[in-house]
Amino acid sequence: WEGMYSGPLSIAAHFAETFLLQASSGLRFAWGKLSFDELRQIARLHEAVMWLGSNRNISVSRGSPMLAYILVTLEQAATGKRIFGAPHYASTGTLSAVFGHDFNLQYLRRLLDVNWLIDSFALDSASTGAVMRFELTRSFLGELHVKGELISASLDQQRNAAPLLPPGQPPGVALFLDMPYSQFRQTALNRIEQRCVPQPLRTALQSIRKAVQAEVGKEPFAVRLARFPWLFLSMG
Repeated sequence: WEGMYSGPLSIAAHFAETFLLQASSGLRFAWGKLSFDELRQIARLHEAVMWLGSNRNISVSRGSPMLAYILVTLEQAATGKRIFGAPHYASTGTLSAVFGHDFNLQYLRRLLDVNWLIDSFALDSASTGAVMRFELTRSFLGELHVKGELISASLDQQRNAAPLLPPGQPPGVALFLDMPYSQFRQTALNRIEQRCVPQPLRTALQSIRKAVQAEVGKEPFAVRLARFPWLFLSMG
């Protein structure tokens, strides 16, 4: 506890994060005392604090509301119906965006037990300017599928404000989740701690649980011919 919030690691990590933000913004960083390679090395201090601060218990308590929000949003898009208690109406568009912090990405990563790797950043790093995207698609036969990706420009691209559209190099994309929506829904319900989800979102979550229980015994049709974008839920 002391090491994370008030010890040497915490202090060093604050400086490392500040230097990293300076570098990614194209500014002079660390008073000019560090090279780019040295900056990448000390960035591990910030990542260590992120790892400590997103352990299983903390991720469950603080990440459950966000995962519940994502699940309710996808469920409304999948059914086209408003769920009582949902914070918004069923979307008729193709994009729902949520803006959060790096810790939010780590909470979701721990809850879903996924991993990712982006160029110039360490494994499972919540890199600066990253976007976590959940894509819900529907096949010709009506089967729903979820794909999760972490998208982030490299540190060099961010520092140089490099264009990410052709002819420039696109940002890095790491696929961390790819499964039928029914499996994703069940996984999310298993990982979310309902007591940590505030009302009225908890009521919407309970409605989904009841709907899933009513479907017990029904086998999903497993053939998929094609997939079309249905909903993009991004946060970063």
